Amino acid sequence: MCRTRQEIIDQEAEVQELINLKNKIERGEINGFDNGRKYYEIVKIKSQVESTIREFQTIDDIVAVRSKVNMLEQSTRDGFEKHYSFHRKNPSLIALFRKSPIGMLSFGGAVLVASSLFYVKETRDIMFSLVNLSSLESQQLLNYGFPLFLFLLITGIISVMNTKDKKEES
Repeated sequence: MCRTRQEIIDQEAEVQELINLKNKIERGEINGFDNGRKYYEIVKIKSQVESTIREFQTIDDIVAVRSKVNMLEQSTRDGFEKHYSFHRKNPSLIALFRKSPIGMLSFGGAVLVASSLFYVKETRDIMFSLVNLSSLESQQLLNYGFPLFLFLLITGIISVMNTKDKKEES
């Protein structure tokens, strides 16, 4: 949107009037100034033309900045709307935890139990011996761990589903 100096001179009537006035003073068509006064008036009008051109350039810059700020505000608004709708459709873990703490704790427990069931036998046995659970052997761990995993997983699913139903009712 920013115009060049020549475009401002060509398009703005105020600048053209000042240039015409300067030309008339140079040719002596106005008031018949003596040479000293004519030089003074010409310098004064030249500086006024330059300041007027700078004012128009500044106005153009301000208009360009305002339009860019408006575009930025609009794109920011659109981005936040998309972000909000995305999180409404796909809530984060924290939002799920706020909606259903029992469900998320159950899922976390299920993940923890499942990960302990898949460890390598020797590593798992060493870890259990460190916490004085060396009496649990691999098969015994599977006998307790797998049903616990299923229980926690199903509890988490049911809890999250019940929370969604409560939200839709209210």
